[in-house]
Amino acid sequence: MANHQSTSKSITNLIEQFSKLPGIGPKSAQRLTYYMVKVSKEQAFDLSHAISELKEKTNPFTLLISGVGKEWNSLERQIKQNNYAKSEMISN
Repeated sequence: MANHQSTSKSITNLIEQFSKLPGIGPKSAQRLTYYMVKVSKEQAFDLSHAISELKEKTNPFTLLISGVGKEWNSLERQIKQNNYAKSEMISN
């Protein structure tokens, strides 16, 4: 069984990694991390495998040609606009 210090470090690391995703703030990163603590090893592996497979088999240039990239760019713009609107609300 893992000791408390290594578990705490693993949790902190995953929160930091989730926080790097667009549209994911610290609270959402914590929620996602605590959700991952509760899921089965199989579910965690499936997510990890899906991410690895995406990176191994997907070429961003191919996405642009297929039109998926256009949808992604639109989604990315919406996320940035939402994040900007949130930051404006907080600063006012």
